[in-house]
Amino acid sequence: MFFKLSSIMKSALYLFLTLGSFLNALCQTSEDYFNKGLEKYRHRDYSGAIQDYSKAIEIDSNNATAYNNRGHTKYQLQDFTGAIEDYSRAIAINPKYSTAYKSRGDAKSQILDYKGSVEDYTAAINLNPMYSIAYKNRGQAKNELQDYTGAIGDFTKVIELSPKDGGAYYSRGVAKIAMDQKDGDCLDLYAAKKLGYSRAEAKIKQHCN
Repeated sequence: MFFKLSSIMKSALYLFLTLGSFLNALCQTSEDYFNKGLEKYRHRDYSGAIQDYSKAIEIDSNNATAYNNRGHTKYQLQDFTGAIEDYSRAIAINPKYSTAYKSRGDAKSQILDYKGSVEDYTAAINLNPMYSIAYKNRGQAKNELQDYTGAIGDFTKVIELSPKDGGAYYSRGVAKIAMDQKDGDCLDLYAAKKLGYSRAEAKIKQHCN
């Protein structure tokens, strides 16, 4: 009799716990899953983060930030096409989402769509004229397109916004070298070196000595 009662109690407890877990899952909000995804992303559990962001989106299909962050996570997994799709969804929901434009530009650069990335960086800059990293990344994309004049203009803007960005000085110097500009190419490389940009020294030895 005691054995039967114990078995019934165990079964009841199991059902209670199972029901509790089920009800708890039903009570989870889009924000709850988003925060879980964010935490997993921080711990580099990218697959787990994608699952949670996806659940957040299932609950709230207009959660532009969840799409954007799932795009970031796919980017980390080098699923650049998937990332572009998520950034595009975020932009469709919120056309003024400058971060999503910038991030989609990054993903397009990874698949060598530099013209597309320039368009996205430009959209991000139009929404946020102080967006230093968007200018910098657009400059890099323009370098790839051999639009060195445009690249120099973008790197100059980065330096204006972030005077201690050694990478911007370096990249502007490289663009000037590509254009065979002798006025300031080495000055930019020396400025980059002074600011601690490690790649500058090799370029100085190659070009300025």
